[in-house]
Amino acid sequence: MCSEPVVLVVDDSADLRRLVRQTLRGLPVRVEEAVDGDAAWRWIRGASRLHLLITDVDMPGVDGVDLAIRATGRRPELAVIVMSGSEPDAVLERIGERPFSFFRKPVRPSRLLERVAELLDLSL
Repeated sequence: MCSEPVVLVVDDSADLRRLVRQTLRGLPVRVEEAVDGDAAWRWIRGASRLHLLITDVDMPGVDGVDLAIRATGRRPELAVIVMSGSEPDAVLERIGERPFSFFRKPVRPSRLLERVAELLDLSL
């Protein structure tokens, strides 16, 4: 049984998924990937463990904010990082009072690493 926190990275860009995976490689986490919100939702519904969702907002099918809302409805303890290259005010308005972290693309890897460690209570 794997005791590492599980992180699901959802983005339609393989390059961004690879960047996040490389950024997190120094942390004791298991990184899973999904290419869009629909695939991520199927993964979330079937997974027994998930600690952190890192998702892009603008994707085909289910967008990242809707995915995060659905996922936290199913798993209220789930930590969420939402990323977008879109206008931050529009994304933040959709997030509302939810405790989601927001990162504007391009994402600075060092800041993402710090936030993931903080959310998962891991030492750097």
